Amino acid sequence: MDVPGLPEDDLDTAEADLHPLLQFSNFYGITKREYRQLASALQLANKFLTEDAMLGWWAHTKFGVPMIQRKSGKKYLEKGPEEADRESALWEI
Repeated sequence: MDVPGLPEDDLDTAEADLHPLLQFSNFYGITKREYRQLASALQLANKFLTEDAMLGWWAHTKFGVPMIQRKSGKKYLEKGPEEADRESALWEI
């Protein structure tokens, strides 16, 4: 997936560069080896938490209006009124 403004992959991200939520000390019941096996997933999660290019996703998650499609019954988030002014919505997160 190509996200405009997202830096190139950095597969050498050290644990010290990860968001505090993703540090080993927050993972209970796993070994350091198991934690290292999660490296790719942790790096992706880190980008979701720290990159400005992903703020639109977080804003939509916060301000989107939960809806249910009548025909299929599928749930989705419709653009909320606070998202009309995208810049102010991003700064309120």
